[in-house]
Amino acid sequence: MTDPTSSPAQVAQPVATQSTEAQAPAIAGAAGDALRRGVELRSAGNLEGAIAAYREAARIDPTHPAPFFNIGNVLFDQGQWGEARQAFSEAAKRQPGFAGAWLQVARCEVKLGQLREARESFASALRLEPALFSAWLEAGNLCRTMGIAQQALIS
Repeated sequence: MTDPTSSPAQVAQPVATQSTEAQAPAIAGAAGDALRRGVELRSAGNLEGAIAAYREAARIDPTHPAPFFNIGNVLFDQGQWGEARQAFSEAAKRQPGFAGAWLQVARCEVKLGQLREARESFASALRLEPALFSAWLEAGNLCRTMGIAQQALIS
């Protein structure tokens, strides 16, 4: 299983948070086949084909977070922060305990300059998984950028 708290470029098939039990069951059947095809296409550098395959997986199994998370990763890597944020939000909606999805939402919001929203999204990720060390680091840097380094991130 991959670590969805890695940089988006490193994540191919995220389905769970780094270390908690908030794991989605493996995606199976035709949706799983489409997801795996997307991973292969992405690895081969065919990003448009990968997104199409992930969208097919999402169409077949619209309840599973993995296709949406993978779409978000490709879009993030392409600098399409708004669309990536939407995809990561869809993954979080489908698996509410998916801290890695909230982490990626926060990263998109930072890129979009939505700093207050990013602070809330980092807090959501950290409430779900307090051991997401990269989230603590990035949230701390964000608070420093916002000039509120002395304030607690999570109340």
